[in-house]
Amino acid sequence: MKIVVILGSVREGRLGERVAKWTLAEAAKVEGFELKLADLKELALPVFSDALTPGMRQEPYAEPAARAWSEVMAWADGFIFVTPEYNHTVPGALDNALDYLWRELTDKPAAIVSYSNGPMGGARAADHLTAMLTYMKVLVSGVASVGLADKNIDEAGALLVAGPERALAAALTRLVKLGSLPK
Repeated sequence: MKIVVILGSVREGRLGERVAKWTLAEAAKVEGFELKLADLKELALPVFSDALTPGMRQEPYAEPAARAWSEVMAWADGFIFVTPEYNHTVPGALDNALDYLWRELTDKPAAIVSYSNGPMGGARAADHLTAMLTYMKVLVSGVASVGLADKNIDEAGALLVAGPERALAAALTRLVKLGSLPK
C-alpha cells in the first residue's frame, strides 16, 4: 500500500520534523507499506488562486510545485497527515495544499497525527482536519495526538511517553482495512 506522509507545517523551528520522523518509523512497522514523505515546506506551493476548482480540473497543473503535489498525492493509496495546531486549527500551508486537491484524495483512507506544545496535542487541529477531509470524501481512520511535543519527542524523532504509539497503530490498522474496501 503506497502511503504519503504529509508534513503540514512550514514554520522555521517547527517540531513537525521530529513528529514526522516518529510517524514514519511507526508506519514502517506496517507490513506492505511503501512510504513517501511530502514536506510542504520543501514543496513551496503558491497560494491557490486557480479559477477552476480542483474537482472541475481536467488537465494537470501548469505550475511545477502544484503538479508535483498533485502527482504524489494521486500516486498514493492512503495518507498520514502530520499537523500542528496553530490558532486552534491546521496551519495555513496545509489548508492551502488541500485546496489544490480533489480527485487525488477521494475515497482514499487517511490517518492524522496531531501535535502541539500544549497538553491537548493538537486535538482541535485534528478535529478541523477530519472535517475538511471528510468533506473531500477521504475516509479518516483515526487520530494520534502528541501533547507537549517539544518535551515528548526528541530531536531524533523518538517518542518519550506512552500512549500516542497505540493510537497511531490503531489508526494505521484501520487505514489498511479502509484501503481494502471496494471503490
